Amino acid sequence: MPATMTTDSATTVENIPFFQGVWDYIVKLVEDIVAYLPTLVVDLLICVLIWLAARFLITRITNYTTRILKEAKVKKANSIGDIRRAKSIATLIRSSSRYLIYFVAILAMLSVLGLGDTTALLASAGIGSIAIGFGAQSLVKDVIAGIFMVFENQYSVGDYVKIKADGGEVDGTVEAIAMRVTYIRNYYGQQFIIPNGSIHMVVNSTRGDFLALVEVPVSYEENTRRVCDIALEAAKMCAKQMPEHALSEPVMVGIVALNESNMTIRITCECVALKQWEFERKMRLAIKEAFDENGIKMPYQKVDIVNEHKGSENSKT
Repeated sequence: MPATMTTDSATTVENIPFFQGVWDYIVKLVEDIVAYLPTLVVDLLICVLIWLAARFLITRITNYTTRILKEAKVKKANSIGDIRRAKSIATLIRSSSRYLIYFVAILAMLSVLGLGDTTALLASAGIGSIAIGFGAQSLVKDVIAGIFMVFENQYSVGDYVKIKADGGEVDGTVEAIAMRVTYIRNYYGQQFIIPNGSIHMVVNSTRGDFLALVEVPVSYEENTRRVCDIALEAAKMCAKQMPEHALSEPVMVGIVALNESNMTIRITCECVALKQWEFERKMRLAIKEAFDENGIKMPYQKVDIVNEHKGSENSKT
């Protein structure tokens, strides 16, 4: 029995240095945290100031580009195409400056917090090498493609375009051109965000004048020349009522198709870009009203019904 008590006492005495070491480590850790706390608070305040300065610079750049665009609109010294191009360059400048300012701000905050030698990192690898090292080859591709699109003036903010990209085709109005992506909004209000590097083909419907085209079905029983004259006169009256749309008088192209139950006549007119759809709708309405006034009926399918007992009779459906 005395031998057992002696063994337990020896074990307790041996564990005392271990617990003492753990306690000393905890005390030292707390002292280090307390000693570093004022420095940490100052560093965090500096980081907050850096972030606020970055936000201030971005806001100033945004306001400056917006003011320049407003002044251009008020003076009306530039054409619509020049204003759209200015909008595109302004959005690209905003996007590029946002990336650059945030990148520099993050590097500065890392340097303040002592989380790495950012100067040595940039000097040894370079910004491009860092991007490639993080597997961002597609990012570099998108950025370069976006820059070339703007400076080659392929399309601008406000243009109506059809874009063929990796994911398919999209048509709509260009809302913004950023450093990496292009924003397109279609007729239904849906917004598409397309990476610039994935764009393969662009069809721009805004550059130059556009040709409004209306095709009207005509019955074979009608007097073709009379129908063409009435349709052309209605189209000309519509053009006179919409001078801000039509750039010339409508032209009767003539018969463009002989179908099974009708023939098709075509009328064209040069229009302002993006106004052709509205003008085409107005011309169709004017032609239909002119046909109604002159007793010209629109064609419809005719079916011959044969009755074995009563003979043959024609009915129109």
